[in-house]
Amino acid sequence: MDVFTYVRLPFCILGAATGSLIFLMGQSIFDRERGIIAAIMLTIEPFYIGITRIIHLDGLLAFFSTLTLYFFWLGITQQKQKYIILSGISLGLAALTKSPALLLIPVLAIWLWLLKNNDSELQSWQSKKLFIKIIAIGALTFFILWPGIGDFTTINQNLWYIGSKYKETIEGHENPIFFLGSLNNAAPIYFYPIMLVVRLSTGVLIFFIISIALYANKLRRRKIELAETLLVFVIVIFLIGFSIIGKKADRYLIPIWPIIMLTASGGFQTILNETRDFLNSIGRFRITQLLPQVILSFIVVFPAALWISNYQPFYVFYFNDFIGGLKGGSKITATYTSEGIRLAAEYLSNKSNGLVVACPYAYVILEYFYDGNVTALPNTTEMLYKQYDYVVFHLTWVQRWGTDNTIWLHFKDKSPEWTIIVQDVIILWIFKI
Repeated sequence: MDVFTYVRLPFCILGAATGSLIFLMGQSIFDRERGIIAAIMLTIEPFYIGITRIIHLDGLLAFFSTLTLYFFWLGITQQKQKYIILSGISLGLAALTKSPALLLIPVLAIWLWLLKNNDSELQSWQSKKLFIKIIAIGALTFFILWPGIGDFTTINQNLWYIGSKYKETIEGHENPIFFLGSLNNAAPIYFYPIMLVVRLSTGVLIFFIISIALYANKLRRRKIELAETLLVFVIVIFLIGFSIIGKKADRYLIPIWPIIMLTASGGFQTILNETRDFLNSIGRFRITQLLPQVILSFIVVFPAALWISNYQPFYVFYFNDFIGGLKGGSKITATYTSEGIRLAAEYLSNKSNGLVVACPYAYVILEYFYDGNVTALPNTTEMLYKQYDYVVFHLTWVQRWGTDNTIWLHFKDKSPEWTIIVQDVIILWIFKI
């Protein structure tokens, strides 16, 4: 295996492990069936699979965030300090992974308040001391495992780096964002609700909407369910937190994907229960344990397996059917730069290892897989024709350029020598010069 495979391995392992974790969490908060449904939904979500198999920290944050909430739930409901300690450690690991983990702090505060007020046995708990304990354990974990601890020069450098990253997070990307078919200097506040709709798989989106509608109806009738409320607060707080900062990308939603699956499983379970009641009422069928699995297979698993096979191995290009799949999704938001680069390198290697290739943005990745001479895109078409043999373009770059890049405009109506096509959409072009 090459170094990229080794580096990606822990991302894939923890991404898959989150499925088991959400099963345990669903089983503990609701019941075994709810946990199974949520775990299956998560492990067959194309966009989730796509993000957790590439080198992005969002999948790792999903694991540690879910682990924090799971241990916190066990610690409060079972009144066991060991789970409170584990929740604090998980919080510290989440914070080390990525800064949005800080949104777990208000989530834990709200969970603690709701759980304490709902259970008379917890009234004697000193909430403030418990909350401070979790935050202190999280902070201790963060600083013990922080790279460079003990080296004050490195610490100062890390502080400067973290400060600059937080500034970048708040202010947003320097480059324009491709959103709703146009380039914008900043994504609007409704960016994430739209991304949630277009990135969730069709079946899961339907059940998520059903679950939220059922919760809203109970809220209207003042029949609030505590467990569902806890999940809703996680989603709402993270969505608000993501929306008010400048830096935005659809993959930043991945940390709440497990909680969304657990919420959507409620809508699915409601349909299962109604089906059971109906079949039992007509008296011709005696419901067995097999029915839930059959319904789940036909409504969720089989369609998702079809979607996964259609997008394999480019799962991050998945958009749900309501917007027309990738064809519609590529008009709404940017795709992912690195996808397909390795296949492009293999194609060029089969041609020759002595080629000079121009490749904007991802040329470092192409350079790793291709032994020839790879550089960034030159400033003019004339330089390209004088010095290069091939040029590689990616859909993501084309989306972000708009009509500003003269070199792309020169090539876009020409016939490429080789392309990668996903769902009838070209995601990568190779032109011979």
